[in-house]
Amino acid sequence: MAGLERLTKAEQSVCASHLAIAHHHLGDLLETRYWLANADEKASNLTTKAAVDRLCVKVRPFVAQG
Repeated sequence: MAGLERLTKAEQSVCASHLAIAHHHLGDLLETRYWLANADEKASNLTTKAAVDRLCVKVRPFVAQG
């Protein structure tokens, strides 16, 4: 993703969360897993981790099933 490097880790994490949600809606399990892992990896503090969890609450069961 061009330009993501300029964002803070928290901002990158939230962006990756939204991409995971988008790919979930498209039914693309592989990309959903990738972006969810990316969001989790970049969530560098508890506040960001909580935000990612809230954003991806419906995505995580989908990834766990696949």
